[in-house]
Amino acid sequence: MDREGVVDKYLGYLPNLLNYSTTTARCHKSVLRLWFTFLDTQKVDYLNAESEHVLSWIDYRQNEQGVKDCTITKNLCVLRTFYHYLWEQQMLIRLNPVHYLPYFICRPLEEGDYMSIDECFSLLESIDTGTPIGLRNYTAIALMWSTGLRSKELVSLKWNDIDFEDGHFIVRKGKGNKQRQIYLASRIRDDLLAYKHSLKESSPHGFVFEAENTFSAQQKKKRHLSTGRLCEIIRIYAKKSGIKRVVGARTLRHTFATHMYEAGTSVKDLKEIMGHDEETETTIYIHVTVEAAKNILARHASQTLEKRGE
Repeated sequence: MDREGVVDKYLGYLPNLLNYSTTTARCHKSVLRLWFTFLDTQKVDYLNAESEHVLSWIDYRQNEQGVKDCTITKNLCVLRTFYHYLWEQQMLIRLNPVHYLPYFICRPLEEGDYMSIDECFSLLESIDTGTPIGLRNYTAIALMWSTGLRSKELVSLKWNDIDFEDGHFIVRKGKGNKQRQIYLASRIRDDLLAYKHSLKESSPHGFVFEAENTFSAQQKKKRHLSTGRLCEIIRIYAKKSGIKRVVGARTLRHTFATHMYEAGTSVKDLKEIMGHDEETETTIYIHVTVEAAKNILARHASQTLEKRGE
């Protein structure tokens, strides 16, 4: 069957089996026409297209045609549906070129939505850990970067929530009062232990990150760090480290998600770590460039073929 015949059959599949509207089907036809035109310029048959061709098309649409990221996302949805149809329904292709593409591909934003790894290290290096408050601030920021904790979750953390032997802790006051378990990298576990040992008086059930000013000694209580003060601390050190953008607690959460995703963590696993109900919530935090997507694909290129036993 020629390409036009395959597309006509696909367009019939959309309303009949997926219950898509005729307007949506026309949109799919328009996007596929653009995609095929690009492939023709590359002298690539649509059945032999690879992930790198999709990334090149995205790059072309962004940089040559000035298409917005939201449109790119919609275009990718069309390609995912089309190639899933060719893969599962028609068995016409041996490799799905969009299967392992990130679900959220965009340009790095100019705002403080996330930081590079070098910026994160510069942020931590700007903190004087020779003082109790400095060590507290260093540990708090390092923990947020390495676990993606929300600011409220971090300041609510208590020592008895942390299992140092097993290397994990429990988030007891997550969004919607949901609890979840998060594992610690050995480095951040050591940082937490060092911070704990530095405290002169610390109840095993007390807050991990205590405020600078405590209640009176007679009350024998400690106040936890407030979320507002935490954000202020992050902004101060970001400015000190030379970062020109406004950086806050949410920036560290975006940074965690992006770095973990680029390291190969799936959106499904990130959803659980970050305490989201839906994967669509998680993708908001992921900022992946086309270049980063190419690196991700390099790790996953063979997996689709393995599913076919090739």
